[in-house]
Amino acid sequence: MKKILWNSVALLVLGCLCGCQEGGYNLQGKVTGPQFNGKTVYLCEVSGSALDSVVVKDSRFGFNLPDTAVTVYNLLLKDKQMDILPLSIPVVAGDGVARVTMGDVLAVQGTPLNDALYEILVGIDELFGEAMSGKIGAEEARAKLRQYLKDKVVENKANILSVYLLKSYRSRFTAEEYEQLVQQLDKRMASCLK
Repeated sequence: MKKILWNSVALLVLGCLCGCQEGGYNLQGKVTGPQFNGKTVYLCEVSGSALDSVVVKDSRFGFNLPDTAVTVYNLLLKDKQMDILPLSIPVVAGDGVARVTMGDVLAVQGTPLNDALYEILVGIDELFGEAMSGKIGAEEARAKLRQYLKDKVVENKANILSVYLLKSYRSRFTAEEYEQLVQQLDKRMASCLK
């Protein structure tokens, strides 16, 4: 399991996208680091609105929701009550049991969509790492990220990850690029962007 730098994940927008597929939802989480026991994990929408919260106990937490549409949420783990930059990771709900790790390592897996989301996050993190290390310049990094995101949107055109990426990274695309990508989506996914 690769480590995701939490500050690049924090660049992702918060949470929930419109649900366009049916399914159930169970999330099992663990935290690394005893300092998080007794802290709160929030299940949030894109708007940042908290839908639910649980307290970490014995380095574990979980959310169970009744059947819901396949949706991307954001999990926030706060170390302090007024934490300005809490640990944050997106997670897909509604396609089985998702397993999340938060703390020193941020990871999400356990379902095909969460496995794909994690691979995308690792890819984004690697691009940020290249740019931060000086291996590539800022302009090249922006171009590589834009192309990577385009490829992942098209690759996931029939599932909610395409919608998540387009909403989260809309500022990375020109208006023309954005419209071209929306036109390539499955009709149900495209309707989530209206």
